Amino acid sequence: MKKNKNIFALAAIMLTVLTTACGNNDDVAQSSAPVANTEAVASAENVNKDLTAVDPFEGLTVIFNGEDGSGTVSLEYTGDNDFIREKVRFNCDSPNANKLSNGDVISISARCTPKEQQESGYELSVTEKEYTVSELGCFIKSNEDYYSFDELDNQLKSSFETDVFNKYCKVGNTVSASSFDFTFDNIASDWEIIDSSYELMEKDLFIAEAFGVSNTYNSYYQVYDIKMSIKKVDDGPYHTNDETTQIGTTTDVEFVGYISKQNLYYENHNSNIKSDGLQGGSVIFRKTYDPEESITEILPSTPNITPNEERMIKIP
Repeated sequence: MKKNKNIFALAAIMLTVLTTACGNNDDVAQSSAPVANTEAVASAENVNKDLTAVDPFEGLTVIFNGEDGSGTVSLEYTGDNDFIREKVRFNCDSPNANKLSNGDVISISARCTPKEQQESGYELSVTEKEYTVSELGCFIKSNEDYYSFDELDNQLKSSFETDVFNKYCKVGNTVSASSFDFTFDNIASDWEIIDSSYELMEKDLFIAEAFGVSNTYNSYYQVYDIKMSIKKVDDGPYHTNDETTQIGTTTDVEFVGYISKQNLYYENHNSNIKSDGLQGGSVIFRKTYDPEESITEILPSTPNITPNEERMIKIP
């Protein structure tokens, strides 16, 4: 009988142990569940969050350097978006990126990885944009708003006064009536200039290349109206008894003068038109300025240039 009691006590102890062990198993199952990877959670959150669209080309400075036909391009982001500045890579995708000419159209791309976009919270609204090449130094080929003739105008005005007006029309100079269209006087008589003035009337640009002529013959003209008062000082070899043209007679005359320069060009990033070519200029005594008349009818021809209406562009 005592032996049976011991068996029952042992069985009760074993049952208690088994019951406790089952309870502990439940606790272990709960505490040993997989722990989430914080990096993966963060990545998932980034994938799901909304991205702000941004144009990477806003704030991109595109500069063309060099000469026409061999120009290059430089790119610099000057905006205030740190994501674009630090993560976006710009590149010129055009095959002639090192041989650019004015008027070429090139493509610029903006690139970054999807991960970079997700981490920053931005997405690129556009990844390519086209730009037209300009401001490379070259001979002028047309009249563009970009050009500035101010510097050349000042040079030519000074040259006109020194080399043309003072040479032919300065007060005190003597001119022969043979220079004038005087139908009322002896063509060999001499007249002294007692007063003279000039006024710029128009500016004209001749573009040679459009007509198959070398760009070195591009020309720029300033056209002047010249007014003079003259007094007859000598009859010349043929005396005339006409009282209107006796010695001491005075009269007013008006003529056209011009000054010009060839080989017109501009330098890289400089809109001022320059010239290192030939200069011409004179007074056309037998012509008067008529704003309704084409200036090409009075300008002289030079080698390889025959000014005509189609070739001339009037500059404001």
